[in-house]
Amino acid sequence: MLTGISWGQFLSFWTVLLILYYAAVAVIFYKTDIFYLLKNGFGKRKALGAASIHESNGLLEKNNVQEVSTEKPTNQSAVHDLLEELKIVFARALAKSYQKEELLMALQLLFKKYQSIKNTPFQSAVNNQIIRECLDSCSIELESNDLINCW
Repeated sequence: MLTGISWGQFLSFWTVLLILYYAAVAVIFYKTDIFYLLKNGFGKRKALGAASIHESNGLLEKNNVQEVSTEKPTNQSAVHDLLEELKIVFARALAKSYQKEELLMALQLLFKKYQSIKNTPFQSAVNNQIIRECLDSCSIELESNDLINCW
Protein backbone atom coordinates (compact mmCIF):
# COMPACT_ATOMS: atom_id res chain seq x y z
CA MET A 1 0.00 0.00 0.00
CA LEU A 2 2.76 2.49 0.89
CA THR A 3 5.09 1.34 -1.87
CA GLY A 4 3.37 3.65 -4.38
CA ILE A 5 4.38 6.78 -2.43
CA SER A 6 7.97 7.98 -2.45
CA TRP A 7 9.66 9.84 0.40
CA GLY A 8 9.84 12.93 -1.75
CA GLN A 9 6.08 12.92 -2.33
CA PHE A 10 5.46 12.28 1.37
CA LEU A 11 7.67 15.20 2.47
CA SER A 12 6.24 17.51 -0.20
CA PHE A 13 2.68 16.74 0.93
CA TRP A 14 3.48 17.45 4.60
CA THR A 15 5.43 20.59 3.75
CA VAL A 16 2.50 22.02 1.80
CA LEU A 17 0.09 20.98 4.55
CA LEU A 18 2.20 22.67 7.26
CA ILE A 19 2.52 25.87 5.23
CA LEU A 20 -1.25 26.00 4.81
CA TYR A 21 -1.76 25.34 8.53
CA TYR A 22 0.58 28.10 9.68
CA ALA A 23 -0.86 30.52 7.11
CA ALA A 24 -4.36 29.84 8.49
CA VAL A 25 -3.15 30.35 12.07
CA ALA A 26 -1.45 33.62 11.09
CA VAL A 27 -4.59 34.90 9.38
CA ILE A 28 -6.77 33.96 12.35
CA PHE A 29 -4.61 35.57 15.02
CA TYR A 30 -2.98 38.45 13.11
CA LYS A 31 -5.75 39.34 10.68
CA THR A 32 -5.86 43.06 11.49
CA ASP A 33 -2.07 43.41 11.39
CA ILE A 34 -1.81 41.61 8.06
CA PHE A 35 -4.55 43.72 6.47
CA TYR A 36 -2.98 46.88 7.86
CA LEU A 37 0.41 45.99 6.39
CA LEU A 38 -1.10 45.08 3.04
CA LYS A 39 -3.10 48.31 2.93
CA ASN A 40 -0.39 50.74 4.10
CA GLY A 41 2.76 48.98 3.03
CA PHE A 42 5.72 47.77 5.03
CA GLY A 43 7.53 51.13 5.25
CA LYS A 44 6.44 52.50 8.62
CA ARG A 45 5.93 50.46 11.71
CA LYS A 46 2.82 51.33 13.73
CA ALA A 47 1.71 50.17 17.15
CA LEU A 48 -1.85 49.28 17.91
CA GLY A 49 -1.96 49.59 21.67
CA ALA A 50 -4.89 48.56 23.80
CA ALA A 51 -5.95 52.18 24.24
CA SER A 52 -5.50 53.02 20.55
CA ILE A 53 -7.74 50.32 19.16
CA HIS A 54 -11.35 51.27 18.68
CA GLU A 55 -13.22 48.39 17.18
CA SER A 56 -16.65 48.95 15.85
CA ASN A 57 -17.64 46.17 13.51
CA GLY A 58 -13.96 45.20 13.12
CA LEU A 59 -12.77 48.62 11.87
CA LEU A 60 -9.85 50.52 13.33
CA GLU A 61 -9.95 54.22 13.96
CA LYS A 62 -7.01 55.63 11.99
CA ASN A 63 -6.37 58.76 14.03
CA ASN A 64 -5.67 56.77 17.19
CA VAL A 65 -2.81 54.77 15.65
CA GLN A 66 0.53 55.94 16.99
CA GLU A 67 3.98 55.54 15.48
CA VAL A 68 6.48 53.53 17.46
CA SER A 69 9.94 54.90 17.89
CA THR A 70 12.52 52.19 17.40
CA GLU A 71 15.16 54.19 19.24
CA LYS A 72 14.76 52.61 22.67
CA PRO A 73 13.82 48.94 22.50
CA THR A 74 15.05 48.63 26.09
CA ASN A 75 12.01 50.59 27.29
CA GLN A 76 9.71 48.14 25.58
CA SER A 77 11.41 45.15 27.14
CA ALA A 78 11.44 46.92 30.51
CA VAL A 79 7.70 47.51 30.22
CA HIS A 80 7.19 43.84 29.41
CA ASP A 81 9.27 42.80 32.41
CA LEU A 82 7.41 45.25 34.64
CA LEU A 83 4.03 43.90 33.53
CA GLU A 84 5.16 40.35 34.25
CA GLU A 85 6.30 41.33 37.74
CA LEU A 86 3.04 43.20 38.29
CA LYS A 87 1.15 39.96 37.71
CA ILE A 88 3.15 38.41 40.55
CA VAL A 89 2.51 41.41 42.81
CA PHE A 90 -1.23 41.26 42.16
CA ALA A 91 -1.34 37.52 42.79
CA ARG A 92 0.48 38.05 46.09
CA ALA A 93 -1.83 40.96 46.99
CA LEU A 94 -4.87 38.81 46.32
CA ALA A 95 -3.51 35.85 48.29
CA LYS A 96 -2.53 37.96 51.31
CA SER A 97 -5.49 40.38 51.10
CA TYR A 98 -3.39 43.54 50.84
CA GLN A 99 -4.93 46.85 51.80
CA LYS A 100 -4.54 49.85 49.50
CA GLU A 101 -1.52 51.21 51.38
CA GLU A 102 0.27 47.85 51.32
CA LEU A 103 -0.33 47.50 47.61
CA LEU A 104 0.97 51.01 46.96
CA MET A 105 4.09 50.22 48.98
CA ALA A 106 4.69 47.05 46.95
CA LEU A 107 4.23 49.00 43.72
CA GLN A 108 6.60 51.72 44.91
CA LEU A 109 9.29 49.13 45.62
CA LEU A 110 8.75 47.57 42.21
CA PHE A 111 8.88 50.92 40.40
CA LYS A 112 12.34 51.62 41.85
CA LYS A 113 13.73 48.93 39.53
CA TYR A 114 12.05 50.47 36.49
CA GLN A 115 12.98 54.15 36.66
CA SER A 116 13.73 54.12 32.90
CA ILE A 117 9.96 54.01 32.27
CA LYS A 118 9.27 57.08 34.39
CA ASN A 119 8.17 60.18 32.43
CA THR A 120 7.75 58.25 29.18
CA PRO A 121 4.58 57.52 27.25
CA PHE A 122 4.80 53.98 28.61
CA GLN A 123 4.22 55.22 32.16
CA SER A 124 0.63 56.26 31.53
CA ALA A 125 -0.12 52.98 29.76
CA VAL A 126 1.35 51.02 32.68
CA ASN A 127 -0.62 53.15 35.16
CA ASN A 128 -3.86 52.47 33.29
CA GLN A 129 -3.11 48.74 33.27
CA ILE A 130 -2.41 48.78 37.02
CA ILE A 131 -5.64 50.64 37.77
CA ARG A 132 -7.66 48.10 35.77
CA GLU A 133 -5.86 45.12 37.23
CA CYS A 134 -6.25 46.38 40.81
CA LEU A 135 -9.94 46.82 40.35
CA ASP A 136 -10.42 43.47 38.60
CA SER A 137 -8.27 41.17 40.71
CA CYS A 138 -7.87 42.88 44.09
CA SER A 139 -11.05 45.00 44.27
CA ILE A 140 -8.91 47.99 45.24
CA GLU A 141 -9.73 51.25 43.54
CA LEU A 142 -6.60 53.23 42.75
CA GLU A 143 -6.44 56.70 41.29
CA SER A 144 -3.86 57.92 38.83
CA ASN A 145 -2.48 60.36 41.45
CA ASP A 146 -1.72 57.42 43.75
CA LEU A 147 0.36 55.79 41.06
CA ILE A 148 2.10 58.99 40.01
CA ASN A 149 3.24 59.44 43.60
CA CYS A 150 4.56 55.86 43.63
CA TRP A 151 6.91 56.50 40.71
